[in-house]
Amino acid sequence: MPELSSPWIPFREFREVLSLSRLRFSELKAAYPRMRGYLVVSSATGQAEVTHGFETMLRGFSRLFRDGGEKDAALGQIRNLERLRKNTEREPIHEAEGALREMSDAMEVDGAGQIEIRFDHLDYSLIGALRGDPRIDQGLTPQTRASIRIVLGNISGLAGCAQDALKLNSNNS
Repeated sequence: MPELSSPWIPFREFREVLSLSRLRFSELKAAYPRMRGYLVVSSATGQAEVTHGFETMLRGFSRLFRDGGEKDAALGQIRNLERLRKNTEREPIHEAEGALREMSDAMEVDGAGQIEIRFDHLDYSLIGALRGDPRIDQGLTPQTRASIRIVLGNISGLAGCAQDALKLNSNNS
C-alpha cells in the first residue's frame, strides 16, 4: 500500500476510494463465498457504512470531514433539505440536493480513516484466511487470532491505488 501522503483528500478522490473498495470486497466475496459482511469507513472518532451517501455520512460521521466553512455550509444545506422534505414541493428539494452534491466536491476527507470489513456472521477460520490475503492491508490488520478486524487500507493509501488504477485503465484504452 502507498504511504499516507496527505492527511486530507478531496471528496471526489474519496468516491474513487469507495469504488475501489467495493471492487476489492466483491473480489474477496468471490474468493471466500462463506463471507457475509459489509464495508465501513472508520476512524477513532466513528464509522459509517460505505453504502451511505455523502449526506448520510456527513450527518452521521461529520468528524470524517475537514472542519471549515465548506463543512458548515454543507451541514446547513442538510438542515435546509430536512425542512424541505417535510413539505410536498419537489422542485426546491431537487435544487437543494443538487447544491449539496456540488458542495461535496469542495469537501475533504480524513485520509487517515480506514476502509474495513464488518462481519454479519463471525467465521474465525475465514477471518484467519482473510488476514493473509494480499488484498488486505497486512500492516493495518491485526495479525492476532483474537482480532476480527480486517482492513482493506487507509483512505490516503487507497486513493493512491485508485489513481494508479485509473491511469492504468486510461493507458489501456
